[in-house]
Order: sequence, then C-alpha cells, then structure tokens
Amino acid sequence: MPDGSASPPLYWTRDAHGWIAPCGEEGQGEARVLGYSNGWAWIVDMLPGTDEAVITAGRAHASLDEAKRLAEQQVAAWPVPIDGARQL
Repeated sequence: MPDGSASPPLYWTRDAHGWIAPCGEEGQGEARVLGYSNGWAWIVDMLPGTDEAVITAGRAHASLDEAKRLAEQQVAAWPVPIDGARQL
C-alpha cells in the first residue's frame, strides 16, 4: 500500500531474534523488531534473501509497542521511508 493508507495490524510472533511478522501483499516480506541494550529497533524487508533494499528505524525506540507500531506504519507506506527511517 504505497499511499500510506491504513492497513490491518501485523501478526507478530516471537522468534530467536525478537519479533517477526509477515508483510506485503502476498506475505512475502518480513517486518522485524529487535531488542538492543538501549531499546527496540525495527526493519522491514519486502523481499528477504534478495539484494533489494530494506528500510529500518533511524534510532532505537524505548518501547516494544512503539517499534511495532512504526514497523506497521512503514509497511503501509512502502516503498517510501517514513519520517526518521532510512533505506539500506
């Protein structure tokens, strides 16, 4: 949904690295939230395992819920980085 319109919340599950949710029109992508010593960061990869760029948080967020919310916002805005995000 490149227009940034509202989309349903992602279905988050815990994994060995933090939290993960499938995303993208066909569920081919991954949104991840990873814990660090100074907070939580998110990353959205619409085509895992390829050279396509990913979009990530520009900084760590204090709460897990905030990081998940911003990852969901990024999925809705794909492929344009949301405010504060950066493309890698």
